[in-house]
Amino acid sequence: MVAYNILRPLPSTTPITLPTTSTSSTTPTTPPTTTTAKSLLLALSAHDIHLMHSYLTQRAALKYTPALVIPLWSAVFTLVPFLADPSTHDIFARGCALLEVFERDMRGVRTFRRGILAVAWKIGVGIPEAAAEALEGLEGEICSYAR
Repeated sequence: MVAYNILRPLPSTTPITLPTTSTSSTTPTTPPTTTTAKSLLLALSAHDIHLMHSYLTQRAALKYTPALVIPLWSAVFTLVPFLADPSTHDIFARGCALLEVFERDMRGVRTFRRGILAVAWKIGVGIPEAAAEALEGLEGEICSYAR
């Protein structure tokens, strides 16, 4: 969550230098890797959505808690500005589908789902066809709030 909040406001082309991952003094050190804020945000989002999917399919509790929903929502929301990039469509659709599953036990998640759709509309990005089913029926609710 902290990484999202640090990286989201940055221009997507901001270079980010990642430290080496070697923790042993005997392991040869490789030079740090440089990436962009966008690449790192997309990787973090994909990782978090995959982790949540694994958790829900392998160890899911009968009742869900906000501690599970908020990181998932943050990962999905992070992808919205990048939806023009087709590489984001599958993971965005998976995240939206997981949020829809959460809504069955936590009605408040519907507000998160509406927010994702409203932000996409506001910034002018289309919702990928793969995610349309998971967001179906929310359009009318958003339009009624805008009046």
